[in-house]
Amino acid sequence: MKRINIFCMILTAALMTACEIDNYDAPDASLKGTVIDETTGQGLITEQPDGVQIRYRELSEKYPNAQFRNFWCRADGTYSNTKLFAARYEVYPEGAFVAPEHKEVTLVSGSETKLDFTVKPYVSIEINDNDVVKSGNALTLKFKLTKNAGTIQDYRIFATNRTPLVGTVATDDIGGNEIALSAWAAADTTITATRTGFTSGKYWVRVGARCKEAPSSRYNLSKVFEIQF
Repeated sequence: MKRINIFCMILTAALMTACEIDNYDAPDASLKGTVIDETTGQGLITEQPDGVQIRYRELSEKYPNAQFRNFWCRADGTYSNTKLFAARYEVYPEGAFVAPEHKEVTLVSGSETKLDFTVKPYVSIEINDNDVVKSGNALTLKFKLTKNAGTIQDYRIFATNRTPLVGTVATDDIGGNEIALSAWAAADTTITATRTGFTSGKYWVRVGARCKEAPSSRYNLSKVFEIQF
């Protein structure tokens, strides 16, 4: 009988502890900004997800060994996180560009802090609307790859009829995906490439190029073109 009473006391204490009120304030500090392409002065064109990550960790004596966490940028290079605790942070972006210096920022409860980064993409892709030409079930693209840093490994033409978010995550095997290079030799020259196998309907298409130095084999990307077959 005593064992039962002791068990009941322990259980009651555990339940009371579990029901204690959480006195911590919810995270309400905000961090936003833009990852800027230094070659254009505009937001870096990327994809979402698997494009650019914002990596951050808290800097405090209470958490001296805090690990980096991350969240994704939008496809236009902008980012926003409205659920951070008020604290001092180390922040930097990670993607298909030369790693920039880390920055420190102090976030205030109930306030929004802006923090931009200017980065050098490994590859710049120059392609205009009149450089994308369809003929029958084929699409021909004329573009220029400019190497800003690193060593170009390959390029791809991404195409899908499923979503405007075309890229490494969303692409279809229309006419073959990968065009492995010798493109390092073709850098800074105009390349003409054709993909076939398109059927009637709307497609979204873009060009991507990858450098060996890019983290997680991420691609630099052109803007998206909407094509009606």
